[in-house]
Amino acid sequence: AVDDWLDLLLQGLATEDVEQNTQRLLSYLATTYWKLLTDERRRALAPRVEAALWLGVTSSRTPTLKAAYFRAWRGIVLTDDGVERMRRIWIEEQAVDGVTLSVQDFTALATGLALRGVDDAKTVLDRQAERITNPDRLARFTFTRPALSADSAVRGRWFEGLLDPVNREREPWVLQGLGYLHHPLRATDSRRFIRPSLDLLQEIQRTGDIFFPGGWLDASLGGHNSSEVAAVVRRFLEGLDPDYPVRLQAKVLQSADMLFRTARLVGK
Repeated sequence: AVDDWLDLLLQGLATEDVEQNTQRLLSYLATTYWKLLTDERRRALAPRVEAALWLGVTSSRTPTLKAAYFRAWRGIVLTDDGVERMRRIWIEEQAVDGVTLSVQDFTALATGLALRGVDDAKTVLDRQAERITNPDRLARFTFTRPALSADSAVRGRWFEGLLDPVNREREPWVLQGLGYLHHPLRATDSRRFIRPSLDLLQEIQRTGDIFFPGGWLDASLGGHNSSEVAAVVRRFLEGLDPDYPVRLQAKVLQSADMLFRTARLVGK
């Protein structure tokens, strides 16, 4: 059972003293937490998982491990207490012992607060924009910001903008924005973008870098674990013309593999 696997991961983190192994366990934990649990079960387990990861932040012996635990904790927070701690760290009321936070860390905290639906998300993002002094990073933040909006119509317009190849020129920016758009906490709303994203795939291949189609698919499908989204992908594959590029079809199957597996497991 998934709960048993999660127990083993948490036990492993509590006893593991090899840094590389700990990094791997943290990666497994994030995948398990977001992909293999129902929303209800995830929220029920959140206090325990958050506590275990924060213990890793405070008790790890090396700065790199502390930072790894902090990034892992930041990525899974769901409880009110956890969100409030994220806020205190973001406004620099609370330090993270042994971890020096960069502008990117503060940006990740701000985007994390927005994704978690804090009431003042717009103010948080406005303040974070003021903190970013690097012009390229600020341009990237500005480009991806609509994908974080609490307003589903704003998110929809951001996605529609990607239909224009000009708006896809900065491919890493596009992939980051898609990651926000399809974050598991926004997955119910972002199901509407799955079929249009698949329909656009051949154009993505024609107009983008060789690795862009795979990145586009991973970013679009990676936040989902529902049978509904799995069915959308299957219908797309079943309806393909015989002359549809075989390699592109293989990329869809590759990116959707985890979705198909988790949809059967989660069963929603």
